[in-house]
Amino acid sequence: MNHRPIASLPAGLPRHLPSTTGLRVIEAIARHGSCSGAAEELNLTQSAVSKQLKTVEGIIGVSLFSRNRRGLEPTEAGRAFLGPARAVLEGLSAAVAGLAAFRP
Repeated sequence: MNHRPIASLPAGLPRHLPSTTGLRVIEAIARHGSCSGAAEELNLTQSAVSKQLKTVEGIIGVSLFSRNRRGLEPTEAGRAFLGPARAVLEGLSAAVAGLAAFRP
């Protein structure tokens, strides 16, 4: 088997990045407009979803959602973050699906 070294991460990459669970929570909140809808979809408690949201916002240092009468709405920063977050999740999903050929 040919083993190649894994390339190092790009210089300047933040030391702490949101978890995949955090990204999934952000994406689900954006679609549902609420922590309860995201919680139901992801089989998490509403408290766990809220905690993930706070954790991601703490890591990146900006609020991703604002509360209004209808629920949660992405802020300008949240809208800017959603596209790349979805791309990461889609890329990871494609990478996992691509491993099917290696499964016994």
